[in-house]
Amino acid sequence: MTVRSASPAHLRHRLWAAAGLAGAVTAGVLATPAAAATTAPSAAGAAADYPCVQYLTAFQGQTVRATWTYHIDAQGRPEWARAGTLSAGTSPRTKCETTVGNMGGTGYDGGHLIASTLKGVSKRINLVPMRHSVNIGIYKMFENGAKKCLKAPGMQVTNYSAVAHYPAGPSVVPDSFTVSMLPRKKGAVNSTIKLDIPNKDLSPQKAAGLKRVLNTGLAANKCGTVS
Repeated sequence: MTVRSASPAHLRHRLWAAAGLAGAVTAGVLATPAAAATTAPSAAGAAADYPCVQYLTAFQGQTVRATWTYHIDAQGRPEWARAGTLSAGTSPRTKCETTVGNMGGTGYDGGHLIASTLKGVSKRINLVPMRHSVNIGIYKMFENGAKKCLKAPGMQVTNYSAVAHYPAGPSVVPDSFTVSMLPRKKGAVNSTIKLDIPNKDLSPQKAAGLKRVLNTGLAANKCGTVS
């Protein structure tokens, strides 16, 4: 009797099906952060040598894990980062932050999808060109809001997600971000906090509006507010 070995693609689909992800995979790429949350990431992991380059071609379409879970899109750009249950803690900083900021040109930082103070790695899988004003402004406020929730008695921060949205074409500079989290406390009614943040210098009115949405969500979840 001849035994045929399964192709890598078939093995991947069997693994995804076993993890309950049937129907969530298109062309071998996990479709959304929510779908990818329960899948086993690539074996590359935290020990992998992720080069600090524009396109991570060796990891195109892959989901990898380095403390948190990261997905690289089909062009080799960081697409999203996710922490199922978030925790605070500092990851080492690297020169890759400056390198990635320079990919955007003047006025850009190498911004973390998940902050280094929330255990986000300072590697290309978690770094994108982000407007400096956004990085130190509303994006940082969102991260500080997550830290406030983590300090609230009995509170967890779950489903923490940061998604980079790119314009059509090969640009490595996102045109916007979607960040979200779900604070959870036993016996409490909690709700998701979500912001859509343009990757550009914001008008005072736009910045104030995003801050208002953030603080409304934080207050509703009994996390306090940020300034």
